[in-house]
Amino acid sequence: MSKQVRTAIAVCIATLACGAVWAQPAGTAPSAGQGTQKPAPDPAKFAAYKAEILKGHEARIQVLQQSTSCIQAAKDFDALRACREKERQALSALRDQVREEHRAGRGAPPAGSPARQ
Repeated sequence: MSKQVRTAIAVCIATLACGAVWAQPAGTAPSAGQGTQKPAPDPAKFAAYKAEILKGHEARIQVLQQSTSCIQAAKDFDALRACREKERQALSALRDQVREEHRAGRGAPPAGSPARQ
């Protein structure tokens, strides 16, 4: 038996041994003391948070659609540059608006949401 074959067999045995040591039986979950438990989700808070996220996406989509129309109508590099600058300013204004809403406590994700962790 060549050295390469012996090495390959040893690697396979080691891999199988490691898998057997770390494997958990199916259906077992960590006990209450081992993992962190998430609070029960509040459907009303989730719906409000989801609505805020969708509102932001729709605002960005609108800016991009306007930018697309502007770019398609551009006749030269200067017009194209103006479209891109207008798009950057609009997206920057949206970001500023979201920051202000978060500072004011509106639009902030509810406690326990992935954005707060």
